[in-house]
Amino acid sequence: MEEAAKFLLILANSAGSEGRVACKELDMVMQLKKSEISVDAKANVAWSFTPEQTKFYAGQGKLVVCSSRKLFAEGGAIAFERINSRLTIFVHQANLGRSGVTLPDSFLRVAVKQ
Repeated sequence: MEEAAKFLLILANSAGSEGRVACKELDMVMQLKKSEISVDAKANVAWSFTPEQTKFYAGQGKLVVCSSRKLFAEGGAIAFERINSRLTIFVHQANLGRSGVTLPDSFLRVAVKQ
């Protein structure tokens, strides 16, 4: 979760939410606060852990970052998954486009596009 929180900070800054992320999942809320990232329901970026959260945040037009690619079907745009003990970033290009957020090329170069 610590690595995901660091990437969430980059995403929040890219989305115009400078250090703010919407989040309802307690473990991530604690990690965000530990990383000095504010939890703000009005932020343009949201961390999602469940299909319901993903649908809710996507319906608000937020850039939805998920714990699994399985949530792309619900509107998630980015997923962080641990594969072979390495954090892998996946980007759902259509959902990213719907969010209206433009991500830095440096971020997109390290992501797997779907």
